[in-house]
Amino acid sequence: MALFTVRIELRGADWETYNRLHESMNTVGYYRRVTGDNGVIFQLPDAEYAAEKNATVQQVHDEVLRIANQHNIDPHVLVSETVRWAWTLPKA
Repeated sequence: MALFTVRIELRGADWETYNRLHESMNTVGYYRRVTGDNGVIFQLPDAEYAAEKNATVQQVHDEVLRIANQHNIDPHVLVSETVRWAWTLPKA
């Protein structure tokens, strides 16, 4: 299993559209929160997701783009395979 960080921008979308995107992403294992080693849960920035998948970075990109295309005609998607995270984020 590999860790991935995903960022999606829906061009010209409103909050309602982003909320539908969040629901769609959540149902297939992309979450807007990360858990620290101490068990504390932190909120990721808007439209950023974390996932643990048995997939390549290209497969994750393709899955995310397919989902984003359901909500916007011109989504921008960035996927990176993650080794470790370090963050300064608000607690969820």
